[in-house]
Amino acid sequence: MRRADRRPLPVPDVGGPLMQVIAFDTDGVPPADRLAAFRGGAPHFRVDALTADFAARWRLLRLGDVNLIRSWISPVRYRRDAAMIEADGEGRVTIHVRLTGMARGVIDGEQVEVGPGVASIWDLARPLDVSGDGDSELLIVTLPRHMLRELFAAGLPTGALAPSPALALASGEAIRLLDRAEDLPDAGAPFYGRAMRDLFVAALLPLCRSSSRDLGSVGPLLLRIYALIDAEPAASLTARALAEALGVSLATLDRALARAGGLAPLVERRRLLAAYRLLSNPAETAAVSVIALRCGFADMPRFSRSFRSVFNTSASELRRHQRSHLPAWAGAYRVEQSYGALIAAEE
Repeated sequence: MRRADRRPLPVPDVGGPLMQVIAFDTDGVPPADRLAAFRGGAPHFRVDALTADFAARWRLLRLGDVNLIRSWISPVRYRRDAAMIEADGEGRVTIHVRLTGMARGVIDGEQVEVGPGVASIWDLARPLDVSGDGDSELLIVTLPRHMLRELFAAGLPTGALAPSPALALASGEAIRLLDRAEDLPDAGAPFYGRAMRDLFVAALLPLCRSSSRDLGSVGPLLLRIYALIDAEPAASLTARALAEALGVSLATLDRALARAGGLAPLVERRRLLAAYRLLSNPAETAAVSVIALRCGFADMPRFSRSFRSVFNTSASELRRHQRSHLPAWAGAYRVEQSYGALIAAEE
């Protein structure tokens, strides 16, 4: 059983436990100190209260790299400008689902107005200026950008997302996890976090498909590229061999790979994901060095550096915290299998 930890500055320690519950309430803070205490929990924003009687409370559930937050807050203004973005280099994305209240502002140059049931997507590498019109209840999901970029190869969408059954489902499941946070097993945290990621991806995909970006056939083609790399992650691949295997022209392949940052970076990311799945699999007993080699990494120091830079933990630490407690099917989990059909259906 996990006890909610009340503290004035609710910022989870990245090096701390995989699952963490934090509660914050300005009721226990002197009025003159409330905004400062709240800002301590939102260090990547410039936050200004829009009323004299500022009040807020929230409950945060950390699931590995993913945070779920349910908050009740009086009107505030959130800002991120170019100077702040350059200074902190923050690599997270936040999805704000407004349960009550209204907000208006500009996200990445786009005017938005958000009411109950509507979500807004904030990529913290892009500027924003959003203000609440009144007291609000919010569900907030924060996660690293790397957890989304494989699924949105054409670019992560930002802005407002209209209500949908998928968004309601994802929000309901997040609230359910928050409500029973103390009963969740610690070792399942990363898997719960990825499941939350995927539920919200189902809600975000229509926005990506209806955006001004011309995806053409890139989405399904990238999924086919992923499948080929995942089948033999240690195999050496050239663009020409890949084009022949996929039955497409080099020009078509180059357009798809350009959306993913190029062939070499894409292959490395898929190899790291393959290693992540194997290390999370309770049935996999091979040594970390053997898994790295099977996933295409002959240089162990490079594998270790790359793995830590992407997943914010070492391969051995991941295995120690996750493998022995996750369900047997966790290591084989692949989001592309779930959402490939959704993407193809939009073509």
